[in-house]
Amino acid sequence: MNSRLDVLRNLPPATLGVIAVCVSLYAIQCLMGLDIQLFTMCPRLILFANEYYRIFTSVFFHVNLIHIGMNMLSTSAVSSVLEKRLGTMRLFLIIWIAILISSVIYIVIAYLSYIVFGYDTWMYQHSIGFSGILFHLSTLESYLHPGPRSVFGLFSVPAFAYPWVLLLAMQLIMPNLSFLGHLSGILTGTFNYYGVLDFLFLGDSFLIKLESLPMMEKLVSIHNFVATSQASGQLR
Repeated sequence: MNSRLDVLRNLPPATLGVIAVCVSLYAIQCLMGLDIQLFTMCPRLILFANEYYRIFTSVFFHVNLIHIGMNMLSTSAVSSVLEKRLGTMRLFLIIWIAILISSVIYIVIAYLSYIVFGYDTWMYQHSIGFSGILFHLSTLESYLHPGPRSVFGLFSVPAFAYPWVLLLAMQLIMPNLSFLGHLSGILTGTFNYYGVLDFLFLGDSFLIKLESLPMMEKLVSIHNFVATSQASGQLR
């Protein structure tokens, strides 16, 4: 038990914050018996019922204990590595921009599939969980730390191919997973790395000034906060 608490204490704040939000919402969901379909990503309901809140709730809610457990374990590993390299504020921005852009990509692909090909499954599909953002973060991590990656301990692939192979492998093993959600995460992660989304981000100089403001003092003083000026590297 103490070792698990030590792991949590050693997580940088943006990563720990994501885990805290997801776990808290799951606890509320269980205690109040909430209908999970009220919070899912569903393009039809977002486009035609104006339920835009689903863009955010679909990321932080989870179906069951196994679902949230697997996602949060992966988050603690992948997100903390990126936060230590890029800085707490930079990762915070990456996560929120990933939520917005991956949702737009998800909805656009679903709508175009319906309009162009008459394929309406994605328009009516309900998906939920942090795994789409995890694929975004994993894609960044793969580009930043090249080298062979093991896929379920069965075989190895180059780092840049790992998210794509994992996407296909997971879909074969668990076909009910949100293929489109994971694909959107990989696409936004790739766009993020190659600078397509740079216009949405604040520069390092701005983040450094932001961190120096008096109102940011409590956040910056948190244990394991990674200041922008102390981050060990850039995206590219």
